[in-house]
Amino acid sequence: DNRKAKTMTTIMYGTKHCPDVRAALVEIADKGLDIEFRNFDDSVAYLKEFVLMRDKRAEFADKKENGYLGIPCFVTEDGKIFFELKDIL
Repeated sequence: DNRKAKTMTTIMYGTKHCPDVRAALVEIADKGLDIEFRNFDDSVAYLKEFVLMRDKRAEFADKKENGYLGIPCFVTEDGKIFFELKDIL
């Protein structure tokens, strides 16, 4: 199944303090998806990775302009960035 292979190497950045991240985690668990969660609460290194990416990538422009952090943030194996779980399924 191509879909499963695609999600196996997807990384999700975020924090459990964000309700959108919590909702995505529930959906990931319910669907049995293999997505690596890089939780800012567990690692400052994950937060730093995210901030460096957010500073450099054009996909975040709209989020920043509208005062959003840009999480949850899904990064696929090929480096594409998405902000909605449905967009990677």
